Amino acid sequence: MRNTLKYIVVSFVVLFATPLWAAGFFVGEQDATANAMGLAVTARLNNASTIFYNPAGLAFLKGFQLDVGTIMVFPFFKYSDPNGNFANEEAKFHLNVAPHLYTSY
Repeated sequence: MRNTLKYIVVSFVVLFATPLWAAGFFVGEQDATANAMGLAVTARLNNASTIFYNPAGLAFLKGFQLDVGTIMVFPFFKYSDPNGNFANEEAKFHLNVAPHLYTSY
């Protein structure tokens, strides 16, 4: 009975699977130093933003630390279906600001 159920589920998934497309982007708004290092900062980051990547790293910081910054994003997206089956889409072009503030003592 159990094997039969497995075969039914697998057959259902294989027969009724549809293609899936995804679009996305990464905005690294946590810290400029971490972005410059290719986000390879889990083991060592010498400012207060270490709380985002490795909270245990706060134990190695000395004194008061303050990390303030922002990233400005101007999105632009335009899509037109080559087959003409779907409507054309376009993102509104406006400024998005993502601030960050990290402190430690």
